[in-house]
Amino acid sequence: MPDFYVYTNRKRPGLHVWREGTALKRYLVPKNLGPGWVKFECDNLNASIENPVRFMLFSFTDKDTFVDWEDGTFNRELPRLPSGEFPPDVWFVSGAPRITLTDPRLRSEASVRVHLISQTRFRPAEMYIWDPALGVARRESQTGEDALGPYFDITLSDDEKSFFNFKFIRKKGEDFTEFEPNSANRWWVSSDGAEVWTHSGDSAVTTTQPVKRTLTMHVRQWIDMPPVLHLWAQNGEFVADLPGNTIAGWTTFKADIYSHLPYGCLIRNPGYDVEWEHEEAKRTHLVVDDDQEWWTLEGDRALFSAEPTPNARLDLTIANTDLSDLGESRFAHVWINRARGPMLDDVPVDNAGKVSLHVYPKVNTSIKFHDEHGVWENLRHVACVQEADSPLHRYVVLERPPLLPEAPPNDLVQDPPFRILRPGAYEEAGKLRFVVHSSHAADMSLIGEWTNWRDHPVQMRITRDGTYWWASVPVADVLAGVAGAADYHGIKYQLLLNQVDARQDPGAGWVEKSSIEGASRLVNHQRFDWGNASWQRPSTDHYIIYQLHPTRFTNRFQHERPLRRVAQEIADQAAYFKQLGVTAIQLLPINEVSSKNSWGYDPAYFYAVEGDYCGPDGPDDLKHLVRVAHEYGLAVILDVVFNHAGGDNILWEVARDSFFDGDTQWGALVNFDHPQCLHFFAQNLVYLANEYRIDAFRLDHTATIVHSAAWDPWSGSVRKLGSGGGWEFLHGLRHAVQHQVPGNCPLMAEHLPNEWSITNYGGPMDSQWGDDFHDRLVDACRRQFGVMPRLANAMQLTHRQCHQWYNVVSYPESHDEVGNVPDRISHVAGYGQGLRMSKVAAAATLLSRGIPLYFMGAESGEHKQFQFGSDEQLDIDLYLTDPDRQRIRGWWRELGWLRRNPSIKGPAPLEVRFAAEQMLAFTRGQNGDFFVVLNFGGWSGHKSLASLHLPWGEYRELFNSTWPAFAVHSEDEGEHTNGGRHARLHGGHALNIPDYGAVVLEKV
Repeated sequence: MPDFYVYTNRKRPGLHVWREGTALKRYLVPKNLGPGWVKFECDNLNASIENPVRFMLFSFTDKDTFVDWEDGTFNRELPRLPSGEFPPDVWFVSGAPRITLTDPRLRSEASVRVHLISQTRFRPAEMYIWDPALGVARRESQTGEDALGPYFDITLSDDEKSFFNFKFIRKKGEDFTEFEPNSANRWWVSSDGAEVWTHSGDSAVTTTQPVKRTLTMHVRQWIDMPPVLHLWAQNGEFVADLPGNTIAGWTTFKADIYSHLPYGCLIRNPGYDVEWEHEEAKRTHLVVDDDQEWWTLEGDRALFSAEPTPNARLDLTIANTDLSDLGESRFAHVWINRARGPMLDDVPVDNAGKVSLHVYPKVNTSIKFHDEHGVWENLRHVACVQEADSPLHRYVVLERPPLLPEAPPNDLVQDPPFRILRPGAYEEAGKLRFVVHSSHAADMSLIGEWTNWRDHPVQMRITRDGTYWWASVPVADVLAGVAGAADYHGIKYQLLLNQVDARQDPGAGWVEKSSIEGASRLVNHQRFDWGNASWQRPSTDHYIIYQLHPTRFTNRFQHERPLRRVAQEIADQAAYFKQLGVTAIQLLPINEVSSKNSWGYDPAYFYAVEGDYCGPDGPDDLKHLVRVAHEYGLAVILDVVFNHAGGDNILWEVARDSFFDGDTQWGALVNFDHPQCLHFFAQNLVYLANEYRIDAFRLDHTATIVHSAAWDPWSGSVRKLGSGGGWEFLHGLRHAVQHQVPGNCPLMAEHLPNEWSITNYGGPMDSQWGDDFHDRLVDACRRQFGVMPRLANAMQLTHRQCHQWYNVVSYPESHDEVGNVPDRISHVAGYGQGLRMSKVAAAATLLSRGIPLYFMGAESGEHKQFQFGSDEQLDIDLYLTDPDRQRIRGWWRELGWLRRNPSIKGPAPLEVRFAAEQMLAFTRGQNGDFFVVLNFGGWSGHKSLASLHLPWGEYRELFNSTWPAFAVHSEDEGEHTNGGRHARLHGGHALNIPDYGAVVLEKV
């Protein structure tokens, strides 16, 4: 919730939803296509977080990139119900900022009178009416004028009787040519009734006649510089800077404004060092019905109906100074929230650490301490006393912003008696270690089932360098506190921040749900039976990778949870993987996310396994899958997302300043050069590798990691630059894996466009996805003119650009390339040859040099797009019963087995011998041991092997994609054999080449 309904002319609209001041960013795919009414669903939008949620439209290109963003004036704010919840439905239209909560089509009007409030500029005026989806527009002349301005009597067409967009045009010279700005675009809906009023330059529409009213605003400031009231009509053209009259510390401003229309104001002081009041003090949605008088304090947005006085008492006690460099004599500076000048300065703190302040009630008060030597705290503390007759007492931990309701323990700051290994909870020496980095917490405790939650919290301590909060709890105490518990696996717990806010553990390995206020769960990694532990991480030349989505891979075994379904497809008697020739599976990210039907690239928790993928044993299901895969000879690779955070991310809530310092198109940019950030993510890889026995990792979009501090061709996904350090961050990950994970654990990068320094000597990654290989292969399958030389170059990248053969991952399809765009090979090749072309792509990929990878379904000729947000699964039953798909899969399987030949796998050389006429021929092996001919075109016939530059020697036909075992009957594929494995071929022979086919020769 909620569902968004938009009326638009966009054919492929998208909806960007984000929460201000948080990591939440979503790019929603519609449930139906435009133009017309389009629906978007937004699941798991947490209403308990008070930050405003905004949304705006954009369009998807054919490649699913984001273009044609709405004007910035249409950053609509999602309203809240009186309960604080979000509404179930939201309705809006393209080209106007207004929102309604009911379907505008439920009522209709035959006509409407529209009044335009304008003093002079729009006298006279024309009204411009348009349909934002149909593109139909018309102009209406004014019917007349009254004291407010022109009015228009509009007879509505059938398409306009429920709603329409409108704006006004003023005269320029003799003609009506000057339109209002887009910020004034209005949307009339039938529930407004038959008569409405609006102000020139303002998008607001009111059903009550506005009248001029007097606004009186009294401002109190602590700056020795005359203030000016900057007043504006929201989304309108009216702006005024008003002088004031100062008496007894209060400056009074008066202005005549219209009732029922929204205004905003901010204080500025021309000539002052910081001229404008802080943005947080912006007072908006000021709507008056009658003459209105308000009082306000510089630095805060609060409005009072009577003059406030500083008659509330705030008592502070400095309870801990161990994290501070302040001397013994301390003083308090006091501001109104974000005010530029202090209302109190140099208020002495007594020897007991106490100070009493008189402040304004119902306003945030900021306090900062300093000593007699001029040493200041690095941050402000904030408190709000609600009532003058109810003093507020709070405790201060210097250099930690929150003020505490209770005194923390005297020994709050101390180092642990153990070496901190990683964030989260882990067992060591019969105790559970809890470790959290929270840069601004002033106090932290553990609560959980064994403490009866808040009844008996376990106090955490903070290290002397202020880096980590920690606790050590005997396992026996945890078990004793939960009735009948024989194992702590699954026992729930939370962190209690600042004695008030219960939050999840950012390093939790298991969470009951993704919301930040949910419960984390303990994971007992010792309880899982790994069985035969003979598996060793394989060498790099072992890998033939099958990329899959845990939920959407198979439609079989629906009684199992997704990770166990995948295991069934490996181990069952009729397992699908037994028909494939792969040696590794690569899972799309399995980290906990906050959205439904996710691909996994919106991480909410990095250590926790997505709950929807698991059964009652939680993350043990991932271990089960890994164990089964290893038993059947399959390595397991995980895709991890370390460049940004998604959703209402727990790291943003607990330590945003440490973990984030920029922005990307997907979410908040990770702060790569922060030491605790590096430790968090490096230990995440170590944790997954050691506890789940993961064999290798693929890192999402490392270009964003490396190029986050400057604009260049690789930083296109960065919206706000960070402080950098991405290169060193990746090296830190590599160092942790090399020194803390036994065996060979390769790191594979998605780095677009390719940048070979990241994988060559001195680079932090072992391999990177071959973007050029994929793109040129798809171009060839589209039969693009002139692509063969470029495909030849891409096939030889490991020789020409790379220091090692494994620096490139070669793939015909991936989740992005068949999800963000409909580039399944069998689809781009076109109807009638797509399945045959799938076999050509298989030969190009599996016999290439580098690490081969393909996305689930490619091996059976799947043509459907892997739609984002969908829950559609592969129809494995169809794959297993359809004869053509069986034969295509047989071709992929045989080439997968051929891949294991020493002349093809690993560093065996590749040489392109022919690249023209939609054909490519290349050799594999030191002595041209294999000769592969790929035909991407519709021509078939005989061609001299000498003209294809077959090396010297005698060859046999090892595989032919048209042999009966592989032929696609639905595309009328006829056999183009060359005598099979008993025939002998050399440069003097002509090769029978199939259209949309492949032939593999082996030297004998």
